[in-house]
Amino acid sequence: MTLVDSSRDNPNRSIRIKFERRLDNSFRPLIDWFSNKIVPSARNRSTKEKVALSLSCLFANLLRANELSSKCFLAISLRSEDYTQGRYNRSGIGFRNFDKTVKFLIDPLSPLIEFRIGFQDRETNYARSTRVRAGQRLLGILNAFATKVKSGELIEDINISELIADSTTETRVPPADVAYDFILEDSDPEIIILRNEDKEAVDYSDSEFTEAARVQLNKWNNFAADHFHIDLLLTDNGLSNAFEHEHPEDRNFFGEGESDVRFVELRRKTLHRVFNNSSFDEGGRFYGGWWQSILSKFRPLITINGIPTVEVDYSGMHAAMLYAKVGKPVPSDAYELDGIPTEYRKLIKRTFFKLINAKPGQRIQAPFVDSLPPGWTWKQLQKAVIDRHAPIAQYLRSGAGLKLQKIDSEIAETVMLRMMDRDVLVLPVHDSFLTYIGQENVLKAEMKRAYLEKMGTTIEMTSDQIDQFFYDDEAEESEQLTSSDAMDNILNQPGYEGYKRRWKAFEDSRSDEWHRRFGDSPRESKEATERLP
Repeated sequence: MTLVDSSRDNPNRSIRIKFERRLDNSFRPLIDWFSNKIVPSARNRSTKEKVALSLSCLFANLLRANELSSKCFLAISLRSEDYTQGRYNRSGIGFRNFDKTVKFLIDPLSPLIEFRIGFQDRETNYARSTRVRAGQRLLGILNAFATKVKSGELIEDINISELIADSTTETRVPPADVAYDFILEDSDPEIIILRNEDKEAVDYSDSEFTEAARVQLNKWNNFAADHFHIDLLLTDNGLSNAFEHEHPEDRNFFGEGESDVRFVELRRKTLHRVFNNSSFDEGGRFYGGWWQSILSKFRPLITINGIPTVEVDYSGMHAAMLYAKVGKPVPSDAYELDGIPTEYRKLIKRTFFKLINAKPGQRIQAPFVDSLPPGWTWKQLQKAVIDRHAPIAQYLRSGAGLKLQKIDSEIAETVMLRMMDRDVLVLPVHDSFLTYIGQENVLKAEMKRAYLEKMGTTIEMTSDQIDQFFYDDEAEESEQLTSSDAMDNILNQPGYEGYKRRWKAFEDSRSDEWHRRFGDSPRESKEATERLP
């Protein structure tokens, strides 16, 4: 078994396996060669077919991780219950054959993948699923086969045994860039997910609500996939190291498995909705987009179709909702406490969310000690937040948070669909939205309208955009560059070759109709402004 040197690599930096991911059928002879090694008996034809399915899925996912970075691991599960066939796993991949495949690939006599077993710390409740990563020998085999296929060599003429024998050493090989072209993606996973109290996905009978929610979200997912390229304006090195100096508590504290995602996987754009506690009246927020799992400091660098973005945020949304319930005005900053410096605002916000999500008597996990303000204990911080929000104290430790999420998810769905009707993409980040510069006022108006319709009251909003990174403090206002010109200046610097290549590939693949509809940089037209509600 090949283990990974922890001083060199961090297995937390990984992407999750997608059961819907496969290798192109031209790889079938290579897959069959491995299947025959794993299941030697000719009588086990059915088992071989299932092992072949596991191999195709695992190889495709390992290649996708390696495409992101040679340091990127793949997060997999070795729990049998995670392979139950049903609405969340339509792949046909079962645990026994997947486990058999993994064990063959980590055989210490001839390892093809690097392996880190998963664990759960009972004291801190921190868990990490098993991590695997393609070894150099496996990458060499996959790339050598792909090169032969791409060169036009007949598949039946490829000598698999000879190809494997030529890859017996673990010498350094180039990235498996040729093999990447043979990865297939299935775009039809279940997108309406119901979890129980233990956060495990459970089956359900479809209803008028779930069917309608699925139709609406599929409509948005297709709109985003067909017409928009969502990217991050970072250098190639910056993109692969975006989580390098992340503090554990900077991770998405809303949960839903996003902590498994520690690389920016730009292909991960399909959203799903997660409902909680076995009820479609709790939760319902949108998850799955890569822009939701990156650190907040990088969000201003998100671009849509090569255009800088603006983020519009509902100010203290859940606090505002609860104060509206009791008919009291919300504090000017719900996440501010006397005597605590502003740099701890994020901690105070997390604490507030933990308090409204916790059920009566439920223990709330404490933050890291070094995260607390000097001289403060976790107990004191909780009390200070409760005292600060005395008018809504009845909702703290009441489990109200998930019911509020159901309401804010309905507001988010309304905003997303109404902006889509305007041919404008907005990206949800729970209680905020990203869209390209030029649509800020339209987005604010739609957010205001959706909130008013649902809550019967108004709410403050804030906005933040990429222009802050381009602004020259020493230049006169008249000399400031437009965001478009500033972006051109940035992209002319070295290191952005990947960003430019991705955008050009997307733009070149679009139809003439797309270029007429979406090709020009969107600006806030007079017509759009006049249509504001």
